Amino acid sequence: EDNKHDSEKCNRILQGIGGGRPYRRMLEEMYPKLRRTVLHAEYIVADMTTEQALELLYTAPEMLSLDEMYGVAETMQPGSEEYVGVFKIAARQFPDDFIANNNAAAALLERGDADGAYRYIIKIAHDPRSYLNVAAYYYLMGDVERAKKYLGMAVEENIPGARDQLDKLTE
Repeated sequence: EDNKHDSEKCNRILQGIGGGRPYRRMLEEMYPKLRRTVLHAEYIVADMTTEQALELLYTAPEMLSLDEMYGVAETMQPGSEEYVGVFKIAARQFPDDFIANNNAAAALLERGDADGAYRYIIKIAHDPRSYLNVAAYYYLMGDVERAKKYLGMAVEENIPGARDQLDKLTE
């Protein structure tokens, strides 16, 4: 409490010197520099083996990047339950990432699981890059007209393979 009064008394004395100009200068130029904290941190992320990434995928997926997860998927049999599971985990960990959701939808659609793909399709259907997967979803659901609509939109966007798929569907 005594320090507070001493500080206030000191400030009043300083404010009275030279019409308060020296105090204002200290307040505007010196005090802010004393209050500033600059922090510079450097870190190195160690390379991770696919085996380590595989273990973390099921125990601490938040520690993995999408690329690390996809590296794990590359070691698995495409279409297998484990393979599809990697893409589902990736989409769960990165819920707003287009690629994660598109890949999860594609993996499920390849297995014929349109119902499972729906939760990912609704997040990405607005993006032209998803039009082939959206068309596959509607085709599997039995809505051929909507599938054709999305394939037509994919053709308009010059999506590779879209014309061939549309031609096959309209034969």
